[in-house]
Amino acid sequence: MLPLSDGIPARRFPIVNVLLIVANFAVWIFYELPQLNTAVYHASFYPCTLDNACHGPEPWGLSWITAMFLHGGWDHILGNMLFLAIFGKNVEDAFGPIRYLVFYFAGGFAAMMTQTAMTLLFGTAAEARVPELGASGAIAAVLGAYFVLYPGSRIRTWIFPIFLVRIPAWIFSGCGSCTSSSGRASGYSAPRRTGAAWRSWPTSAGSSPACW
Repeated sequence: MLPLSDGIPARRFPIVNVLLIVANFAVWIFYELPQLNTAVYHASFYPCTLDNACHGPEPWGLSWITAMFLHGGWDHILGNMLFLAIFGKNVEDAFGPIRYLVFYFAGGFAAMMTQTAMTLLFGTAAEARVPELGASGAIAAVLGAYFVLYPGSRIRTWIFPIFLVRIPAWIFSGCGSCTSSSGRASGYSAPRRTGAAWRSWPTSAGSSPACW
């Protein structure tokens, strides 16, 4: 089930939303694709850096931002950017460019810190060393804002293999994380390091990079 259009034209060109999409694709194509493991290692966010249990490649105050522009595979980035393209333009239209940009990053930060808190409070030390990456936290915030702003919206949706229907927007309320799970399942391994803090990230479901 893929959303195609909400049928609500924006009153002005969504410059911030377009630039966010372009930036995500640029990072994926020019930074991640040439050496995916190295890129994931250097630019992801590590929960253990927040309580100084480990030292990451970048300070956590920077890595939570860089991690928002990383993705685990083509299905991960295409899914995330599809949702951002359809729902983000109208949220930017309602908020204005600057407030929308602040809201996007605030949503990403809140999601990253929530996931980190859950990992540090209830996870193991090994799980706290698993890199977190992806834009789904920020996009989930955009989706939430969209549903509040346009509660009666109906989304033109492609239901595989041939059905085109219009369904209420709220049905997609749980889909902000749908594309994130595909990144976790992509099965690539993060770079192997031989230092005391950084060993290896096996490709098992329990320890692959947390993409969302």
